[in-house]
Amino acid sequence: MTAACAGALACGKALEIAPDDAGTDGASSSDATPGADAPAGDPDGGVPTVLVGDIKVTLEPAVVDVLAGAMGTKFTVKVERPANDATPVNISYVVPSQLVIPVIPPLLGPSASTDVTALSTAAPRRLEMDVHVDTGTAAATLKLVIRVAQEYRAEGTTFFMTADAQTYSIAAWGAGGGANKGGGGGFVAGDVSVAAGANVIVVVGSPGNDSLTAGTPGGGSGGDSPSELNGGGGGGYSGVFVGPTVSIGSAGIVAGAGGGGAESAMVIQRGGGGGSTSSDPAESGGGTCGGGGASATAGGTGGGGTAARAGGPLLGGSGLAGDPAGGGGGGGYFGGGGGGGACGGGGGASLIPAGGTGLGGTKFVAANNGDARRLLAGNPGKPGAVLVVPK
Repeated sequence: MTAACAGALACGKALEIAPDDAGTDGASSSDATPGADAPAGDPDGGVPTVLVGDIKVTLEPAVVDVLAGAMGTKFTVKVERPANDATPVNISYVVPSQLVIPVIPPLLGPSASTDVTALSTAAPRRLEMDVHVDTGTAAATLKLVIRVAQEYRAEGTTFFMTADAQTYSIAAWGAGGGANKGGGGGFVAGDVSVAAGANVIVVVGSPGNDSLTAGTPGGGSGGDSPSELNGGGGGGYSGVFVGPTVSIGSAGIVAGAGGGGAESAMVIQRGGGGGSTSSDPAESGGGTCGGGGASATAGGTGGGGTAARAGGPLLGGSGLAGDPAGGGGGGGYFGGGGGGGACGGGGGASLIPAGGTGLGGTKFVAANNGDARRLLAGNPGKPGAVLVVPK
């Protein structure tokens, strides 16, 4: 399944939301006479057409999708005048903070276009901008809706505060386990709704290492071996949390990570793929004592009986220490179990919102690997990714 982005986006880095303070562009004249006809509305909230006296003015499109930090998206103002009418049409607007929209000069011809660009630091958000139209004898206002999306691909945690109640369409991949032995991360897509003033935390998991070191957050460490046949660390989960801190209770959507692998002198046993579906758990680690894949309600069991640690809430189990050692479980809503000696750790489970979709990775590649937005996210040895699009 390939999850589509809103509008024409190829899909959604955010830091914080600044208030919609004024840009450098002016507003329309306050003493102009309003147009007589009520503006026509757009189902997404824009106002695409108004009559200004005898002149019809249209926004195309009335809803603009913009990816923060990417090339701008154009919108066009079109003017339909009566025959032989050469009245200039003045266009003005106050640009919301963290957007760049060049001024449109007085319009003498049939149309003019300009770009809407969001700064790379812009938080994902649905904005509305009044576009004032003034002929000198009549005036009216169009409304442009701007949906700013963000791609989060750098490992770590980002916070932003919502100004208004908002629903976000989210696609996420958990990180992979180690590059040569780990499993691929899981994929999850769905909607998360937040109240005005909510604290939103976006987490992008880092990959596990092929020797001991776990990915963050939540990856289980690989077991230590005196002969240096160390277990690989599980990857870190990715997701969106709504609340003051990252916790099992504040999770809105989580993509499970791949488990860490293990090896003996004879063979490599890869970590299990992360990510669960609505009915199936994440993949177990390789080998006869591989760590169990986690489910949406419980961590994966430790491999080899009680020799390796089981996974738990937001945490993968550590692999068995010994010669040879086991791989760590992948992080997730519930983490995968650590692997027994020479066995891979299990994949971490995803949290799938109601109406959403979850897909599991495999021992070799991330889930939903045909999605063009993924790039390399979630592959063994690679971090996860989170794409956030306001609806």
